[in-house]
Amino acid sequence: MKRLPGLVLILALYTTPAWCQNWQLEFLTGIAGYNGDLTTGAITPQNIRPVVNANIKYRINDYLRVRAGVAWGWLAADDKYTGDSLLIMRNLSFRTSVLEASLCLEAALLDPNEFDAYPYVFAGVGGFRYKPWAYDYDHNKVFLRPLRTEGQGLPEYPDRKEYSLTQFCIPFGGGISFKLNARLNLAVEAGFRKLFTDHLDDVSNTYVDGHLLKETVGPKSAEMAYRGGEVGGTYDPFPPYGTPRGNPNKNDWYYFGGVKLTFNLGKITEEEKSEKKKKREFRPEVPKDNRGRYPVSL
Repeated sequence: MKRLPGLVLILALYTTPAWCQNWQLEFLTGIAGYNGDLTTGAITPQNIRPVVNANIKYRINDYLRVRAGVAWGWLAADDKYTGDSLLIMRNLSFRTSVLEASLCLEAALLDPNEFDAYPYVFAGVGGFRYKPWAYDYDHNKVFLRPLRTEGQGLPEYPDRKEYSLTQFCIPFGGGISFKLNARLNLAVEAGFRKLFTDHLDDVSNTYVDGHLLKETVGPKSAEMAYRGGEVGGTYDPFPPYGTPRGNPNKNDWYYFGGVKLTFNLGKITEEEKSEKKKKREFRPEVPKDNRGRYPVSL
């Protein structure tokens, strides 16, 4: 029994290279963006924020990989960047961090063994955690969900439930991978997230009674639900009940894009070493002289 720990260690060290042979580590850094009730176009440059991502990936065969990953990014939007005069007068904004975990299947569209650069696509399932907030008129950070800005959870609006800060998503996208050497790949990737919530930005439905918000939740709720008064908006002090605030028929989206570095964890095979050596020692096929040397070109 005293020898058992030593045998286990030897066995682990012996089998680790084989275990790692089909595994890869990936690290992505890039940009994150949002599309929803506070945007009018697919991409708003002023709303772009950073994102980082790490994946562990397993090679099923030459074309297919399965990967599990964690991403940490930031999202933001502001009505003043929409270019729409009505939205600018609404004057809403939000910010949030996003912590995402996902499991995806990745498929190469060309054989990676034959091409040093190849396109790929991916799709899967995921979940994310977020917490929308905004700055108030005095530039204080205010979290939006507890304010129930559209009457969520109030008995007067039984059809408006409080939204969860943990949600499911469907990640999908694609990229182009470039083989640097037997150990490293560099990729450019873009991925989109189909969401099942319209409250990523805390904006979804119609305005409720501003006086009710002020009395039941507090003055800050009414202040953050409609901010047009800060920029000379149409309604003063609050829009009539039922006035559209967002579009409940369209859920929000977010997306990531960036540059990704992939590390192959397995041992470099003899075939890969031979291929690398051939590339390093390549010479044109010309005859040698009687001393076994290649002729010198002048």
